[in-house]
Amino acid sequence: MAAFYLNWFLSTLQQLNSRTNNHPYAGRSLKLTSHKLENLPLEIAVEVFQHLDWRDLLRIRTTCRLFDSISRSRPIWMNLLRQYTTSRLQPTRLEAPLSLYSDYELEDWLLVRLGADLAWQRGTIRCTRKRNLLATKQTTARLIEGGRWLLLGSSKGTVTAYDLESNHYLSDVTAVEGSALIAPLSESLDSQLIHTMALDVDTGAATLTFTLALTPQMYLDYYDPPEDIPRVRIWKFTLAGHSTDARLVPQHLMSFSSYESGVMLSTSLYGDLFAWSIRPNDNGLKPYVAIYAWNECTSALHMKSVIFVEEEAASLYIIYELYLH
Repeated sequence: MAAFYLNWFLSTLQQLNSRTNNHPYAGRSLKLTSHKLENLPLEIAVEVFQHLDWRDLLRIRTTCRLFDSISRSRPIWMNLLRQYTTSRLQPTRLEAPLSLYSDYELEDWLLVRLGADLAWQRGTIRCTRKRNLLATKQTTARLIEGGRWLLLGSSKGTVTAYDLESNHYLSDVTAVEGSALIAPLSESLDSQLIHTMALDVDTGAATLTFTLALTPQMYLDYYDPPEDIPRVRIWKFTLAGHSTDARLVPQHLMSFSSYESGVMLSTSLYGDLFAWSIRPNDNGLKPYVAIYAWNECTSALHMKSVIFVEEEAASLYIIYELYLH
């Protein structure tokens, strides 16, 4: 029976699609209840609808109230979510357990991303939403996976979070006010300008959880150490609440001071490893990557390894290879 109705649905969709083209069916009314769909068991209808593409679901729900109701069934969108997350090279995850999402939130979350992917494939990407941020003296930014949370580091060592999906700011001209996440624990040590923010997302956590490494700029001479030695700060963030009540909760993990003789090019964070790539002041030396076991470091003692590389870009693979071996 399910196969019969599936074939009939596909035939109906062809007629629906033809309305947008110069086709003999264009403009005709469709008798969608000719097979007495009101008598069809709901579980069979839901099973049939699970074979439809998300665009077909949106089209067919406009035909009658019955189809509209069936197309919003949670099992259908959970099935589409599984297809979407497993088909991508870069995994996309919900920021909270699936059980916390309402049927509307689940459908909206998926449609936003499916629509963006479709526009990207067609080359028709355009700005559909703009957010003005209330921010001053910001030096670096990091957009967290999922696109909802934007973190801004400042010249005073602080980090502010902005919820780009907050329902409190519906107008594009309304300025979004951030919430302070990190303030210097020590005014004398932690008030340095934040130059980079290295991010490591915990993919095994049920809710959005990530670790952030804050690092100031470094242009140092080994034989003439500065008064304010760069201080690396490691923080962990966990999502609390859901929907409009969601917020990021910070937890300080570690801080240690260190410096290298040269210019810091980039930083990376992976698990318990933190690394920065350095271009030495001495032109005779090769660029290198200094890798720290940050959870075992203090300002006086560093657990680290140094790897010299031919190209600075090689530092992108260093932490991953070291972690595996």
